[in-house]
Amino acid sequence: IGVYEQAVKLTPPDSPDRPSRLNNLGNGLIDRYAHTAWQKDLEAAIEVYEQAVKLTPPNSPVRPARLNNLGNALRDRYARTGRQEDLEAAIGFYEQAVKLTLPDSPDRPARLNNLGNGLRDRHARTGRLKEMEEAICDFRSACELGAVAAPEDALRAARNWGRWAMQRQAWAEVDE
Repeated sequence: IGVYEQAVKLTPPDSPDRPSRLNNLGNGLIDRYAHTAWQKDLEAAIEVYEQAVKLTPPNSPVRPARLNNLGNALRDRYARTGRQEDLEAAIGFYEQAVKLTLPDSPDRPARLNNLGNGLRDRHARTGRLKEMEEAICDFRSACELGAVAAPEDALRAARNWGRWAMQRQAWAEVDE
């Protein structure tokens, strides 16, 4: 993290390398947060991910990954604090990431899984059928696409969907 911070510090504000270095710093902070649960690392990661997204051109092929990273960090903060605005923002970033990811990309299943997780969390708060149906659709698509392009992501989506379906006693979904 110290090296990532130094790289960001030494990169001029207008450098095309700055968004990548900010994203790397965010990844390091999130990794440390996963091990320590230090709130300051989560907040710092969100801040640098926001900067990385802001500085990444709209047509950049890496923009979806950066949007996804920011969504994950916001969803982590939602899990910790219960702040609804974090969940809503995370879902918005996931939706953008999925929209910008090519249909045959091996990254699409993981992004669909993340969107499904966000919508599942929103459904848990609101109870609205719409979120449940959209989450099921995203998990299903992640499983189908991932079976071909990214088996590990397909298994992750199947696990997330299956556990949620079991909680709801939606046995046909569990079977699927």
